[in-house]
Amino acid sequence: MKRFLYLAFVVMLLPAAPLAAESTSENPLDRIAWMVGTWIGEKKAADGTPEIVEVTFDWAGHKKIIFYKISSKQEDRTTTITEGMCGWHPGKKQLVLWEFDNEGNLYESVMVVHGNKQSYEEMLYQANGATTPVRAEVMRENDNRFSFKAFVPKNGEWPEVFHLTYDRVRN
Repeated sequence: MKRFLYLAFVVMLLPAAPLAAESTSENPLDRIAWMVGTWIGEKKAADGTPEIVEVTFDWAGHKKIIFYKISSKQEDRTTTITEGMCGWHPGKKQLVLWEFDNEGNLYESVMVVHGNKQSYEEMLYQANGATTPVRAEVMRENDNRFSFKAFVPKNGEWPEVFHLTYDRVRN
């Protein structure tokens, strides 16, 4: 479940809107350029030890994709949990995200921006064949801080299952 929540988090970090590019020279990824850099969130792990979650976003050379990696650091151990990318889908006219974790799961998302709040609808395709819908929100507090919340369905409702605030440590 811990990996699931981290993966849901990173999928939700990349805000987008279902907008059509106004001109062929406009790059829809410019709307999420503020995310490029390294971000840290701190929390207690399930065993009570301190855990640092690090997310790094970086442009591809042609600036048509933003790549990212999310890692967990506990004591002396760093584990890469997932890696993914966000890009413009010309058929859907939306930014989309594909994320692959170290357990063989795939997250696929479409994202929408509402001011400083980003809402995400995604599907988790698990390596065992199961699928799980996920919703999340990112609230951009300022250029150097945002909060993330993830929700999964239970009994017809969408309770919050994860919440963490992240601070920028590098551009």
